[in-house]
Amino acid sequence: MTQFRRVATLSLMLFGTLLLAACFGPRVHDVRVAALGVTFDIRVYADALPDKHAQKIEAELVRLDEQLRKSDPYDPELRKLLTQADDMTARTEGAYSPRLGAALKLWGFDTPIDVKRQGLTPPTPAALEAALAEKTLGLEGVYRAHAVDRVAALLTEQGYTNFFVTNGAETIAQGQRPSGGSLVPWTVTVRHPRQVHLTLADVKMPETGPRVLSTVGDFQNYFVHEQRRFHHLLDGRTGWPVNTLQLVSVVAPSAAEAHLLAVGYFVSGGTLALKEPVAYVLQNGTLHTAGGMDTLLKANSYPPLPR
Repeated sequence: MTQFRRVATLSLMLFGTLLLAACFGPRVHDVRVAALGVTFDIRVYADALPDKHAQKIEAELVRLDEQLRKSDPYDPELRKLLTQADDMTARTEGAYSPRLGAALKLWGFDTPIDVKRQGLTPPTPAALEAALAEKTLGLEGVYRAHAVDRVAALLTEQGYTNFFVTNGAETIAQGQRPSGGSLVPWTVTVRHPRQVHLTLADVKMPETGPRVLSTVGDFQNYFVHEQRRFHHLLDGRTGWPVNTLQLVSVVAPSAAEAHLLAVGYFVSGGTLALKEPVAYVLQNGTLHTAGGMDTLLKANSYPPLPR
């Protein structure tokens, strides 16, 4: 059963929170919730974040977690996401597919992302062909992104204007954060795809327009077999990992859209036509940008480090 938890700052009663706010003014309030196989981190810059608001966020993530487990194809919310996913399938000529559930399970990529992949081997061609033929829905990534959108919508409904919501892959940055006595735009850190203890770049989210960043790569969910990396970003036509890129980051208006664009760009081998800001790392370790991403991104660890 999925466990949900909140950080200690939210254990304050409403009266105590308001009292602190009156004494010290706005500050950053943190919420952490485990759901949908990942951890959601929410930061809100405000005078107070009442318990009832945090509880509503938790309840929404519980609902989405249960909804994903059911995967009812007639659910209107799921149908909308599936329509968006099918549009990406058309744009990538089948390289992206939302119907790889059985194939992902066969590869061993159907468990939470933070589970270590040990002792796994690539499936046989016959087994993979059979899994692809099942066309089982595999919408976990899209649903996690949609959950980020839902949390952001709830915070907006509750009257907050400065917040940061992430599931580790998709991040919404709205408004500003405190820094050195002033307010500045939120910055999203992108981890290095090979040197996990380092960051690849910082992306300064635009103050207007799209404020969602999605990052996908071959370093998030993978195993190594015979010195070769096998990861969860599969070609929808073959069921095999696509190995043209290491990482893709895209800025878009919503988390669900950003996720689909990032995955679509990755599995198309970088051939998907995009107008949105995008950064990508080739297998040789070089970082590239397009669509105006160079104005938002500050590289931290390049020239490339050894892979």
